[in-house]
Amino acid sequence: MNKKFALEIIRKTREDYNKIADHFNVTRAYPWKNLVPHLNRPLKNGDKILDLGCGNGRLLLALDKKINYTGIDGSEKLIKIASELHPKEKFVIEDILNLPFDKESFDLIYSVAVIHHIPSEELRLNVLSEIKRCLRSKGKAVITAWNLEKMEKYQEFACYEKEGWEKGDYLIPWKNSKGEIITQRYYHTFTFEEIADLFKKVGFKILEKKEIEFNFFFVLEK
Repeated sequence: MNKKFALEIIRKTREDYNKIADHFNVTRAYPWKNLVPHLNRPLKNGDKILDLGCGNGRLLLALDKKINYTGIDGSEKLIKIASELHPKEKFVIEDILNLPFDKESFDLIYSVAVIHHIPSEELRLNVLSEIKRCLRSKGKAVITAWNLEKMEKYQEFACYEKEGWEKGDYLIPWKNSKGEIITQRYYHTFTFEEIADLFKKVGFKILEKKEIEFNFFFVLEK
């Protein structure tokens, strides 16, 4: 994919989440029930963690340890909502492609349902390299992505046969409570082998990999 086009998709995704922030918050008020036990396994008391693509901060509702938390997101409106819901925690608006943290800043980085919003292999590797840079030695990353190939209802939204798009690219409508389409969000669906290969290219050690319902779930180590 052309890099200029990929960066435009990133920009549009930020705008999309600003458009749907209030409705997103209502419909995403609770943590992912099927993922909660898996999200907690790599976590220890006192860990300094980064929630990459934190949205409304609902990851905090899933974690069962005392931690030093930072949440970042590109959507100003979602960061505002997260700050109001969790006023004692730190939330910042930042660019996922250029994280504003020193190297080896975190024990654990979560990126739940984010990597599938990143277009092109180049930018995905950029994001993963930033995650690795910010992890301490032997630090861990928990990364999930939708497996859209298993979601038959979304197949009609594939756009990768159109010029400029790549195989596995989708534009999926977001509808409001009245059923009206507000926007179409970009997603990329991976095969298990494709996403695992990205992690290996960056130099991560894969500690755990599995499918949980319609999610790919990975625990990586620096």
